[in-house]
Amino acid sequence: MDYRHLPLISGLLIAFSLFLNFFATTNNTWLLKTYPPVDEYKNNFFMQFLLWITLFISVANTICLFMRLFEKSLIKATKLCILLCLSQGAMLVVIVLLFAYFNPLKEELEYSEGFFSAIQASCICFLSASFLFFDKTTTVDFETKGSGFSRVQRKLVILVSIAILYVSIGTYIFMQMEPWSSKESMFFIITTLTTIGFGNRAPKNDHSRLFIIIYSIGGMGILAYTVSVISEVLKENVMVSFQTQLTMFREKRYERIICDTDKGSNGDAILNFNEFDDEEEEKKIVLNDQKQMAKKQFLSAIVLIIFSWAAGACTFYYTEGWSMIEAIYFCFISFSTIGFGDLVPTTSSSLSIFNIWIILEIATMTFLVSAATNYVEIKWADSIDSKDENNELEDALDIIRGKHKKRKISFGEKKAIRNDENIQMAVLNTPEQNENVRQRNTNREELEEWEDATESFETILNNTVKINNAMKILQTNINILKEGYYKNYKTDNSSGNIPTNSLDATIERTLKIIEESCKTIKTISIGEDDETEKVESNATEEDNRKVIFGNEDEQTLIMHSREPTSYN
Repeated sequence: MDYRHLPLISGLLIAFSLFLNFFATTNNTWLLKTYPPVDEYKNNFFMQFLLWITLFISVANTICLFMRLFEKSLIKATKLCILLCLSQGAMLVVIVLLFAYFNPLKEELEYSEGFFSAIQASCICFLSASFLFFDKTTTVDFETKGSGFSRVQRKLVILVSIAILYVSIGTYIFMQMEPWSSKESMFFIITTLTTIGFGNRAPKNDHSRLFIIIYSIGGMGILAYTVSVISEVLKENVMVSFQTQLTMFREKRYERIICDTDKGSNGDAILNFNEFDDEEEEKKIVLNDQKQMAKKQFLSAIVLIIFSWAAGACTFYYTEGWSMIEAIYFCFISFSTIGFGDLVPTTSSSLSIFNIWIILEIATMTFLVSAATNYVEIKWADSIDSKDENNELEDALDIIRGKHKKRKISFGEKKAIRNDENIQMAVLNTPEQNENVRQRNTNREELEEWEDATESFETILNNTVKINNAMKILQTNINILKEGYYKNYKTDNSSGNIPTNSLDATIERTLKIIEESCKTIKTISIGEDDETEKVESNATEEDNRKVIFGNEDEQTLIMHSREPTSYN
């Protein structure tokens, strides 16, 4: 499955087009007389017949959407969706134009919300067809990549479709149980399920009151679940983006590792261990990008809610004749679901706009809450991770410095000292000797601890100007260590044994290198002159070799490792 955004948008738009088409069809009075005596003009039979055809096309389009959703005949279902969207939109445009031509507006007449719903449905149909066509033509190998819906996206489209069906059924039932028109019934249903409850309309008989109790429980449950799924979709989007960037970093790193593989003395490949040092830095870069993404998402949600709020206020200011303050106040009371009921839309154009605007506005509000929550979670996690990272760094330095058992160590000392926190190192072999590596890598956790400590130590060196000279010495020692570490323990393919004495000698020598270097760093950065000798900054690599390997016998171990060896 290829994760894409256009299929989700198209699926939601198709579901909303069904909702608007249903409302335009059931509201069979598109022309109203607003001045006394108030009157309604019923649509003629031919126009209602065409509207019912568009409604059936919309239902068929929804069925094709579900076929595409579950990848049943994917290409055929996609083509049918595009064709049905275009057919539905074209028929609605023809119906609207014919109605406007034969029923021109006069001073005392106005179009009802059914007329405006038909216009909205036609626009959504054309938009859905465009998105589906663009997704099909731009997706490489479309059939094998699937519908583009993830599990959570499928759930969201299904829930929105169920919610629309639920509202449509409730609207029709209340049209039969109460003396309300379709616009009044739908307005009541939407304000009830969104828990706005303006209070300007309520059930008048016992049957409708009993029905609204049962109906509201199911409807509010569907709405709450839909809101939670919207939050899941947003989180999934962030997670997919994170995984994509992290995978890209890993692929580039592994390519560098393969290209930079060194050669041993016997021709075998030796894995370049330096390439793994950038992993933590890359993760930090990705996490920082995600933090920036969450911040942008949060700011985008704020801009979107302000824009939709202002658009709604301007619309109701114009259609209802309210002051701008009243329009802003009404919009906030509505999308926050407070619903005092002192201001409610009354004109047909206001009702048609409100029914779709309030759903989108509540969804935008949900997006804002989800984005804000996600941003706060990332900031909180980043703060905690920073504290944990500092604690881990202190632990690593404690291990290297031997802080719990403080002692004097001279850089030229011949005898190595072990303490309770000695770091055991495992052997990392070539890819061709993976089986031997698994058998010999019994101290993996200790090796990882040593690597983390060394990485933290090198980070401090790179960021501290005062200890630049000591950093050169430490880098020389690390190079010597790696030379003996990789080549001293190499075995031929016929043997998997490790020379115990050689291993112990290198472990002791490694500890001495780390401890001597750490003591040097501590002397220069902290100023503990009384505990350690300061190292001259002009020491060469050969001098450092002689300091650590004081005689020819000790140097023989590394020099001998350059030749192919085998052990009985």
